[in-house]
Amino acid sequence: MRGSTPLGLIHLACALYLVFLSITSVNVASGEAVQFDDPSQRTAVKEERLWRRSFPHVEVDHVPLSRLLGPLLEYRFLLPVDQLKAGVAYGGARRRLRHFVRALLNGHRVLKIGVVGGSISWGEGASNIGTTDWFSLLARWMIEAFPSSRITARNGAVPATPSSYMVMCLEQSVDPDVDLVLVEYSLNDGYADCIVDNDSTKPMERLLRRLLALPGKPAVIMMQVPMYGIAMEPDNPQHREFYFTNEDVDAALAHYYDVPYLSLRTALYRLAALDRVPGWSWREMFRDFHPGDAGSHVMADLVVHLLQVTAVELVMSYPWSADDAREPLRPLPPPMFPGNTSPDSPMCVVGEGFPPLVTESRGFTFLNEAGNTTNTATITTAITHSSSSSGAPPSVTQPRMKPKWGFVANWLHPETQPQPRLVVQLDTRRPAALVPPEAQVPLFVLHLRSYQHMGRAEISCVSGCSCTPILVDAHITEHVSQTYLARLNVTQAAVCEVAVTVLRETSSGQRKFKVSGVVVSETGGDVTVLERMSDTQGYWEVGRFHTGDLPMNEYGRANVDANGTAMDPRTAAVSSPPL
Repeated sequence: MRGSTPLGLIHLACALYLVFLSITSVNVASGEAVQFDDPSQRTAVKEERLWRRSFPHVEVDHVPLSRLLGPLLEYRFLLPVDQLKAGVAYGGARRRLRHFVRALLNGHRVLKIGVVGGSISWGEGASNIGTTDWFSLLARWMIEAFPSSRITARNGAVPATPSSYMVMCLEQSVDPDVDLVLVEYSLNDGYADCIVDNDSTKPMERLLRRLLALPGKPAVIMMQVPMYGIAMEPDNPQHREFYFTNEDVDAALAHYYDVPYLSLRTALYRLAALDRVPGWSWREMFRDFHPGDAGSHVMADLVVHLLQVTAVELVMSYPWSADDAREPLRPLPPPMFPGNTSPDSPMCVVGEGFPPLVTESRGFTFLNEAGNTTNTATITTAITHSSSSSGAPPSVTQPRMKPKWGFVANWLHPETQPQPRLVVQLDTRRPAALVPPEAQVPLFVLHLRSYQHMGRAEISCVSGCSCTPILVDAHITEHVSQTYLARLNVTQAAVCEVAVTVLRETSSGQRKFKVSGVVVSETGGDVTVLERMSDTQGYWEVGRFHTGDLPMNEYGRANVDANGTAMDPRTAAVSSPPL
């Protein structure tokens, strides 16, 4: 009929309308269409801006530099060269980094790289964690460029934790024979408005000392990111000035220990804030306070630039020397802050490293309860070179069974079986400069809490030290199984024995109890680190990041809120992430 609308046009109009609705909403007050903000699209890498460094007319002993360095120059940068140079806030002599780059170019041995930090290094903000986050970009490029070096990469970042947490639990995130470690904590460590006696910088020094003292004598690079509010436009009420950061105070540590220091703030500030160059705004670099794909690419750019500069110096201006060779034998200097040392005894012992601390295990058996379930919720994912002959790029290792080791008691027959008891022996002494000898030290016992089979236990001091016993009910009604930390305040002693005794009383009708490790706080103030992730009953959930029990949502992100508390996976993807 004339004047009627064909059915196909109606379908087309409906489809176009749905597309319109998918990218706009209506402001009810004004009636105006408002575009939705797509952070992934807003912070996407603009491929047309990528570039490679080249030295077309430079030769060393009649050999083109491009041939000598080959794969090292194949990286595609996003950040302009002037800002690459600006982002190296402190380069220094880089003797340890020269060791690493020399080994990288020679390609004669396995090399390990790692990262410690918060959610930025864990991958929050990237559109595809494991692919577009900054550490994955760096690791994949190195593995592709130097296959003969057999590089492995370990991401040991733990969301929502500052450097003082990693001082305690470094062994859970970094291999002892690692060759290069990147450290990112300027955001999570917060801001302290002082230069001398800065409480945010002191734990960073202790972390650097622990890293530099590792058996592998690794090169260490500090990766500093903007404090909350710096990477925001001036008209934003939460905007903060350039100087509102602790990274400039941390720079003293870089100078003192000759640790290179890279600054994302300084690398981007002229482009984003001063000159306001189109395409380089803060909103195009950051999703919120986490860098998006473009910002993550810039972070990787800074590291690759430093590696390239170091390589060029090695083959051209500053060849390998006897001083370089002696560097691994060089002892650490005294702490920059007098007395700011870390305890020599282990502070965070979990999983397979736990049994040596156990002196009695009546009724407890050391078991791996991973079962047949594939667990993908591990923070320390290894990245290795693909063995495929198809030329496929390196990829994140396929998820495998995550070990869940611990001492397990299952007291089935209290009438006929002896009462299960586990005794752990620890050194709870701490440096006098950190904790007065008469002060108590927080000690945390990692234990499983679950909705089935679990019982109750008493945790107490039985020899060498004293504390107020606590009762722990490991039964919960929520259908999850998570590792928690139960706190004791113990006196300092060279030999402190703590017992976990399973009780007859039970709220579930059963009497299973599992202990997977212990954490002895480095200082009394470190309790606040763990309290960030506490629940309302006084238990701490830090351990789940290292046990694989952390719930994950469909986007591969942790189902935790800004305090580290477990969330409903249906809402976690749109909620504020942890730092």
